Amino acid sequence: MWYFSALIISFGYSANLLSFLIEPLKGIPIRTLCELSEAVESGKHQTFSSKIIIPFLLNSKEEHLQQLGKAIVRNHWYTEPTKINSYRYINTHTSLAIYRSLANLYFGTQDNVYISEDIFGDIPLAFAYSKHFCCINELNQIISRLSTSGLYDKFMEDDATRLSRKLHGKYSYSTFPSPVSIDDLFGTLMLMLPTPFLPMPPDTSSRELSVRSR
Repeated sequence: MWYFSALIISFGYSANLLSFLIEPLKGIPIRTLCELSEAVESGKHQTFSSKIIIPFLLNSKEEHLQQLGKAIVRNHWYTEPTKINSYRYINTHTSLAIYRSLANLYFGTQDNVYISEDIFGDIPLAFAYSKHFCCINELNQIISRLSTSGLYDKFMEDDATRLSRKLHGKYSYSTFPSPVSIDDLFGTLMLMLPTPFLPMPPDTSSRELSVRSR
């Protein structure tokens, strides 16, 4: 009886633990625009974009970006403005070309969304002053201080958190594995509780000694 209980506990513990440690093999994730272009050309991936971004791709000096833009135009992979902040265009086999500021705002706090470090265009922004404005230097200093102080990133992070709770709070999920908790091993621990009360097998070695003593 004791050996059978020990065998059941051992198998139950191993099965329970391995079920959380073993994961199926995953494909190599896409991290660069060159890898994205190759995946799109091979037919394994789709990239969605707004029409305003297409000229940056088609007029790029990089061939892989031109191919990516042509694939979007050819397949009509255009986004709907009202659904750009959802997961409709982001899953295992699709990606979304979007301004980095919007990407950080909509998906910056999501663990299951990767925002690439590669860029294919830059849009400079500036303030237009009147020639008769008296405080150009002072305003430039204020803007420079705000830029270097990190307040912009702080505001973006706070807005991203609030927006994420509003848009994805009810349906948020994470594909990253979590550590094994006590709840996961509850079944195995319950099997181990009765073991101290099970009868121990007889000690054969002591019996042999007693026989010899006679």
